[in-house]
Amino acid sequence: MRADGVLLSGFGGPDCPDAVGPFMRNLTGREPESDVVERVRARYERIGGCSPLRETAVTLGGLVEAILADAGTPVPVAVGMRYWHPTIEEAVTSLASSGAQCIAHVSLSPLESAVTHARYREAIDAAARASDVRVCETASLSALPAYRRAHAEALQAALDVLSGARVMVVFTAHSLPVTASGMDETYVSQFRSLCDDVASMVGLGAGAEMVFADGVAWGNLAAKVPWVACYQSRGARGDKW
Repeated sequence: MRADGVLLSGFGGPDCPDAVGPFMRNLTGREPESDVVERVRARYERIGGCSPLRETAVTLGGLVEAILADAGTPVPVAVGMRYWHPTIEEAVTSLASSGAQCIAHVSLSPLESAVTHARYREAIDAAARASDVRVCETASLSALPAYRRAHAEALQAALDVLSGARVMVVFTAHSLPVTASGMDETYVSQFRSLCDDVASMVGLGAGAEMVFADGVAWGNLAAKVPWVACYQSRGARGDKW
């Protein structure tokens, strides 16, 4: 069956300062401590008081819908977030109400992980059963050549601006908690593959594992512009990230 609706799924984020606590409750499944909420709220205040994820995703959804219509495939596009509004359930219900029976799911989280894609799928499956629709999943964004080219073009533009300066390239992705089973290997391998391709497209070569006294890294320090893959945004949980 051909898809007659599109769902763009994402992590979600608070859309106002007062939403920080409820968002964290949805994310962690428990009531957050007040001091943690205030620390997180302060971070959002530095960027205007809210997460830009919803607005960006809705804008992207409108563009996707317009492009599909121009291509002769006019189908509704809805945005659903896992941990905040508009929720995945709301998005699937909206698409079903528009007449969609087979929904194409595109995850806006480019790298596969248990805390993103697996949680998105749980919510999507439940919503699909409730609305009696089918859902098919598209390829990961990070696997698409156009996605990789876009990052390479942005990197090349930055290198051109910094031509002649002493430069090091740092690729970053959101950190994940290290569970009893270790790192999320799919997430790590997709991230490294993405870094390798983008670096190679601008002439910096693929990376390799680098062992240091305090851990292991991925990158290419021998390239004409050295580069390394790193992780950022450690969560509030006290375990290892």
